[in-house]
Amino acid sequence: MRLDRYDAALDEADFDGIDLDATNELRRMFVASRSMSKTLANRSICAIWLRPLQLETTGLQPFRDIARTSGAERLPLVVVDVPAAVESDDALAIQLAAAVRLRAVTGPDARIALAIHADNREGSRDHLDRLTMVRHQVGEWDFQLALDLTTRTDGTWEAEAAMMRILPRLGIIRLTVPRTLLSGGIRWRIASRVVAAAADGGYRGMLSVAPELSLWEKISVNALADRSAMFATNLERRAVRVRGDRLRHPGRRTFR
Repeated sequence: MRLDRYDAALDEADFDGIDLDATNELRRMFVASRSMSKTLANRSICAIWLRPLQLETTGLQPFRDIARTSGAERLPLVVVDVPAAVESDDALAIQLAAAVRLRAVTGPDARIALAIHADNREGSRDHLDRLTMVRHQVGEWDFQLALDLTTRTDGTWEAEAAMMRILPRLGIIRLTVPRTLLSGGIRWRIASRVVAAAADGGYRGMLSVAPELSLWEKISVNALADRSAMFATNLERRAVRVRGDRLRHPGRRTFR
């Protein structure tokens, strides 16, 4: 579905904007525009996700042009996604290098974030120490963090403790909302805990909802707006339930 139809659905659902996954060039051209410059200039796009390889040489030119003509503050939040099939430490270095290249052509006013996933590859609490390290490295460049919960989620990821470490630098949370409150599995439970922890911590960044939609709901503006609004309501209800459960059982760290 084209971007103008998403715009119409946004107005009906009373959402703030669009979080565009442009890591796939064909998808970006189909949804938005063949021109990256026109895509970046679209005022309804609040955030755009790109792979590090897309932020090299010619890929930086559209950002340079907009920063020069309109000002870097007009750009959406640019999220540098986690490169695939790369070890975590190497992935962070690749993301940082891409973000630094982007900062070099846009100046300090551009909002740039590095994506992180809810994974615990170490199988211990060491992943929390790593998040602290990532937050410090990102802070040195005045970048932000983007928490992506739409990918495969690790059930051992300690949501509340992790959020305490990344909240100071967190700019956007992206999550998938299942069709019903009873579905979703581990990914939905982690997302619910993250949203509850974000509310507790005074989070003021963006919350991006990627609802599970049928083909009909994707092509119908009214259905897209109605479903998206319903999923947002489900998310709020679930977060309230998680917060209440945590207050009643302060010693529990995971769902039973």
